[in-house]
Formats: sequence, structure tokens, C-alpha cells
Amino acid sequence: MKMLKFFLLLISVTVIMSCGSDDDCIVADWIGVYDLDPNSEDCSDPDLSLNSSITISTGTSTNTIDFDGVEVEVTGCNLTFTDPFFGISGEAQLEGNEITTSVLGCSGKFIRR
Repeated sequence: MKMLKFFLLLISVTVIMSCGSDDDCIVADWIGVYDLDPNSEDCSDPDLSLNSSITISTGTSTNTIDFDGVEVEVTGCNLTFTDPFFGISGEAQLEGNEITTSVLGCSGKFIRR
């Protein structure tokens, strides 16, 4: 009976630990090519639009990614980035195979290929 209780406790702890928080994404989770879902695009200025795709690759250091040409430190599933050349800031959130991004008054959802 003690062994049964021990295994139930062990299984419970394993299940609880496997359910990570929203900020448990690592560099490898972000890597890939993502296509814009055109139905999700919402821009406050009709002359602006999001890119049709985003390519994310490993960055120059251990905890960074190249987010479509911008080096970004990965601190979880939510990122804030700033283009060093133009000073344009944006945000991105990874949830499974989808990235929701917001930049320059535009927002949209990108889906991993």
C-alpha cells in the first residue's frame, strides 16, 4: 500500500511539473519559418502591413534568436524586440506553433510551416 501511495505521489508531481508556466520557452521553441494568417492581420494605418512570413534562426549567443533580422534575447514565450537600425519596437508571443506579434500599430498571427 505504501508503494501505491508513493507511485501516485510520484505521478502527481510529474504531471504538475510537466505543466510549465507561460514563460518556459527556450531558443529551440522559436526556431522556424512562420507564415502570416492574413485573416488575423490588423493595422491601424491602411498603408502599413506585416510581412507575409517571419524567419527565426539561432542568434549569435546561447540565449538569442535572429527574429527576422533582429537579434533578440529569449527570456521565455514573450519577447520584446527593437530594430537597432530603425529603432522600431515590437512584441511577440509564442504559443505552440503560433506567434502573435505587434509592431508599428499592426498585429497578427504567424503559423509555423
